[in-house]
Amino acid sequence: EGDEIRVRPGTYAGPLTLDKAVSVVGEGQTEEVVIEARDAPVITFRAARGRIAGLTLRQLGGRAYALDIDQGRLHVERCDIEAAELAGVGIYGDADPIIERTRIHHTGEGGVFIYGSEARGTLLD
Repeated sequence: EGDEIRVRPGTYAGPLTLDKAVSVVGEGQTEEVVIEARDAPVITFRAARGRIAGLTLRQLGGRAYALDIDQGRLHVERCDIEAAELAGVGIYGDADPIIERTRIHHTGEGGVFIYGSEARGTLLD
């Protein structure tokens, strides 16, 4: 809880699940720090709070979001997000993320999908 994970440039295989309040921060340019997954979300967020910054998330295929947020307050900054079949970001449950200065593109069904009566989010820049 509360730790920061620094990710060096390279391409990494996902999926990842963040279930503790941590920060995952890419070192270098966003396009140099790539996490990819197929048939699953690249990152699933299930914690009260957290942060990801400076990462490229590529969901390569299968019915999954690139970033799946079903609870908590995730702060997403300066990321690049792609999803082959679904939306780039799925927000549901009691999630309330902040997504800023993030490019969401080349998605199958839209950029951000917010659903359910408790889900909300803030999208900036």
